[in-house]
Amino acid sequence: METLRPNGVGDEENIETVVGGGVGTHWAAVDEVVADDNTSYVGSNEVDYERDLYNLGNLSVTEGIISQIIAYGRFRHNTDIPDMNHAKICLKVGEEVLESYFQCAAANTFENFSVTYTENPVTHRPWTVSDINSLQLGCACKRGKTGAANQTRCTQIYIEAYLESLPETSLKYIIEVHDSAGDLIAFLPLAHGIKLVEAIHDPPGLIFRVPADDNTAYYTQDYQFWLRNYQTQVILCKFRFVGREDIRGGEHTELVIEVSVAGRLSQLADELITSYDTGATPHTVETIAQELLDFQINPVPITLGIIEIATTTTFDLEDGSILAAFYKLRDIVGGYIEVNNGLELNWYEDIGEDKGQQIRYGKNLQNISKTTDPTQLTTKLYPRGTGIDLLDLDVTQEEAEKDADAGHGYLTLGGEYSCYQGWTAEGAALPGHITVTEQLAASWITPTGHTDPSVSWNMETWAYDDDNDTFANEDIAAFSEGNYLHLTLGAAITCNAIRFDAYFELLKISRITIDVSPDGVSWTNVYAGWYPPSHEWVEVEFASQQVKEARIKFRNSSPDAQMARFYEFDFRQEGADVTVDWEQGEDERTIRCDIGDYDPAATYLLDYTHAEYLKAWDTIDTYGEIRRIFKFTTSYTDQLIAAARLKLDDLKNPLYYYDISLFDLSTLAGRDFEQLMPGSIVTVIDEELDIDVETRIVKVTHPDLLQPHLVQIEVSTQLKEILDVLIDIKKQL
Repeated sequence: METLRPNGVGDEENIETVVGGGVGTHWAAVDEVVADDNTSYVGSNEVDYERDLYNLGNLSVTEGIISQIIAYGRFRHNTDIPDMNHAKICLKVGEEVLESYFQCAAANTFENFSVTYTENPVTHRPWTVSDINSLQLGCACKRGKTGAANQTRCTQIYIEAYLESLPETSLKYIIEVHDSAGDLIAFLPLAHGIKLVEAIHDPPGLIFRVPADDNTAYYTQDYQFWLRNYQTQVILCKFRFVGREDIRGGEHTELVIEVSVAGRLSQLADELITSYDTGATPHTVETIAQELLDFQINPVPITLGIIEIATTTTFDLEDGSILAAFYKLRDIVGGYIEVNNGLELNWYEDIGEDKGQQIRYGKNLQNISKTTDPTQLTTKLYPRGTGIDLLDLDVTQEEAEKDADAGHGYLTLGGEYSCYQGWTAEGAALPGHITVTEQLAASWITPTGHTDPSVSWNMETWAYDDDNDTFANEDIAAFSEGNYLHLTLGAAITCNAIRFDAYFELLKISRITIDVSPDGVSWTNVYAGWYPPSHEWVEVEFASQQVKEARIKFRNSSPDAQMARFYEFDFRQEGADVTVDWEQGEDERTIRCDIGDYDPAATYLLDYTHAEYLKAWDTIDTYGEIRRIFKFTTSYTDQLIAAARLKLDDLKNPLYYYDISLFDLSTLAGRDFEQLMPGSIVTVIDEELDIDVETRIVKVTHPDLLQPHLVQIEVSTQLKEILDVLIDIKKQL
């Protein structure tokens, strides 16, 4: 029990008489530990109540369970025996002031009064430490009988807060109950059958039971539940209430309550989004994540934490939860999402470490079982979006994978599982939508000729003679535009930049205009404006396009005629269209050419229309062509193919579930082992069979935390052959 006494003025100071205090210090007249009665007090003989409120000191603890508080006041009625209520103990809780009325039994004698609160009378929930620390305590007085001399006095007022001591237990784990602000309000020491499930990609879950006739059963409702390691005092996970069920029968002869709670990520399932759309412009994952979290209305929202995914993507969602939006986005960009105990959403590229944890047959491995589920197996996936499919996807400038044998060079589509539309047979002509660009190291190409339509330029060939000391020139009238000099190539090239060297003179010849053309008829402006005031190369980059010709002109900004001097010009060749050399390969991901047309040093870029399906090229030979149509809720092709690739990752092999029961040696005193967690990299060892292989834990189940050494894990399918061997061994024992 702790006693809290007035230590400062509160929100009101209205009682007219004070002895032992002054303005702003009425509290000092009623704060004594031992009541001094008429030595110090506040009092009133008015017809209507006058009220003071006082601030109190804080509890000495930051968390604890408070069973009740008792507010005490010591009052006296002067002169006559009162015939009506004339004293109040006042408690301000939040914005409400609660008043309890009292009447002294005798005149001229101080009497003690009290009022008990077993719960917060405003929230009707258990008291919390923050509730108590924010209270104001006060008193109100008036005359208790007609007559001006019938004064009511208060000489002492205080609160006693009763804190329950922490439960004495030998258990390693205990469940705490906290309110929405995180304040501790109860322990559940009689909780049993505590099952903890942690899995990659899902919020952790906890199921436990409490006796229905125990007073802690009251707390099996909409509170927070924190799982604490009682030996280390570390909070392992914070959960939110999901539901409860009354159970009787079977092993339970008495009624018990089974409670289900889930990790804080699950609260996003209650938050709704009517519509969200990035539009056609890709956003970063961090930007999308923040915009999705902005839809929350929960007064204790989840905030953005660490986002390791650097991908940009388009994204849309109609009428779904925020959690569904995050899961959909994860299916597009990958990674691992969690919400930590600080309510921060983190998104990691990868999780888990290899700290040398071993699962060794004959040591900590107890039992193992395998379940095979082929029902979802798919090797050819037809993704469907909202009004779109993969036929709507035009792939541009995708770098192909290269290979060659004695007779042919081969290109394979760079996109995982990708196929091009219209494949018919090996050696057949390419579909018309496929373009092959051979890209060599970027090289500067000098013009091979020129034209001077206005016949105004001089020494035109010096503009492309590879000599930066000579120049073509034109005389330009005052404040005038010059005429175009055209620089030409013998054939069009794929070009994405030009460079030039020209003379600059401030307020004279200082502006240049450059256009490029594939045919000398249609022109694209690539540069117009000032250029550096020095005689050196200036590079100008632009979108890759076919270019055969460039034209250049200058402006004279001077009031006098000036000479424009143009030293050198080059085109930058990006690549050549070599589509004519190529034909269809052995399947819809490959094309080929004669070995004489193949350059192993070149980079090959492909433009093509995607087929309406993806193929799992790495498993289709094993399982055959197994088709499936899968619906995705997106209207963007980049989202559709990204999500479909991740989905095919999951579907291209039969599902194998490996459940391993073992002793978690990290729970034993004096043992230095890492705790088994989802994402952990573990090593399965059987020395007799010379097995020593690493794999990732995808799910950890503690079937009963009252026996923390027992644990079940599910590992990835990487250990298929090893686990089959271990199962065979178990059968032989």
